[in-house]
Amino acid sequence: MFSEQINSKFKNNKLLQRTISASVFVPVILFFVYIGGITYSIMNFIFLCICMYELLKMTKISKPHWKRYFILTSAVIFLFIFNMIYIRQHGFKITLFLFLIVWITDTSAYFFGIALGGKKLAPKFSPNKTLAGFIGALLCSGIAGYIAHATSFITIFNNYILMICSSIFISFFSQCGDLAESALKRYFEVKDSGNFLPGHGGLLDRFDGLSFASIAMLLII
Repeated sequence: MFSEQINSKFKNNKLLQRTISASVFVPVILFFVYIGGITYSIMNFIFLCICMYELLKMTKISKPHWKRYFILTSAVIFLFIFNMIYIRQHGFKITLFLFLIVWITDTSAYFFGIALGGKKLAPKFSPNKTLAGFIGALLCSGIAGYIAHATSFITIFNNYILMICSSIFISFFSQCGDLAESALKRYFEVKDSGNFLPGHGGLLDRFDGLSFASIAMLLII
């Protein structure tokens, strides 16, 4: 009975569509991250343009204080692009690790939230996010940090406790970014920032957590 309920919830949340989109988008991103250099910078510039376009479409002039939100979000987007280019200069593995923690955070929060349900994290901004998903994402990110250190995949710190704490720190910022974009969409009364990725929405919907997580990684570096 329990497994049937879980399967039903996953089907209702377009898991297959999200998985197919991610299976195409993720390898493309990793390819450009691996190449680095001017090609990687061009990719980030293209993403910047798409994100700004989505923000312009999402913004409603009729809303009070819309300029304030537009300027603030634009600043975050520009800072995000700068951070990603700067972080890549510190190595492929560090950039890859940032992506992995964000993806692990998104995926684990999604699965823990659907499987366990329970108390809502911020129902005013995002009714689908749960406290179980939030904690589960932090836990899985911490485990990922430990594995990364134990396998010598990446050594930002020589101490595994610091690696675990750094991973949790990045995951926390990532989830804050997710909530911030949810609040922005709720304010402007839109479901998704765009339709660039089927099942996921627009680029802003995919880069919301990464934009804040890049700040965390910048502080760690």
